[in-house]
Amino acid sequence: MIALLDFVKPPLEPKEIRSLAQEIEVDFVYLSTYLNWFSVEILAELGAEDGLAWLIEHGSQRVSFGDLESEFESKGFLRLMYRNASQGNVEVQSLTGLQEGIRRYLILLLLREGKTQQEIASTVGTCLRTVQRHSAALSKA
Repeated sequence: MIALLDFVKPPLEPKEIRSLAQEIEVDFVYLSTYLNWFSVEILAELGAEDGLAWLIEHGSQRVSFGDLESEFESKGFLRLMYRNASQGNVEVQSLTGLQEGIRRYLILLLLREGKTQQEIASTVGTCLRTVQRHSAALSKA
């Protein structure tokens, strides 16, 4: 969880990507529900380390199908892109958006571990109100 915590508190250093990737691989099934669909597909297609590098490099950009075809060989991956993206391109989630998805995952993970709301807010670098909203949603589930 240390690398995930480091990731949500910028700046991200390139050397941190490897440890972050290892943690993402361990929790990928659960973590993926908090990420943008395209980010999940990139991480699944390239693996966590290469996928993170790709997402960081292309974050907040619009990538054309032609560029995707030249970078990715998997027919299944490309079919998925054609079905789910529109207007000949796909928008890549921003680094901040990726960090927020991981932050949401960490908040719920720490709530389930029984950490206090104040401790969670301090740990993940967010406001107490955000943690309270997640706590309320978790209570309703």
